[in-house]
Amino acid sequence: MFEALVSCNMDFEPNIKYFFESLGYKVEKIEESEEESPDFLVSDSASTFLVELKTKFVTQDKSSERDKVLLSGEVHDIREPIIR
Repeated sequence: MFEALVSCNMDFEPNIKYFFESLGYKVEKIEESEEESPDFLVSDSASTFLVELKTKFVTQDKSSERDKVLLSGEVHDIREPIIR
């Protein structure tokens, strides 16, 4: 399934925008430039924050391992540190 998303170059930005808007936030797309910058400015009456969208897909090996565990009726757990 994830491989299909990668191969069709799915654009996740509208989904992220919709997610925050459905929670009541105002979402502004930050114009792209040559320099690295966040994707969105998200705010409400109390808070404002920047959102940088990153996507990551599992490898075929990990996907097969996950499927095997889930098909056996067990719970599959993935833990990955988020480090820049």
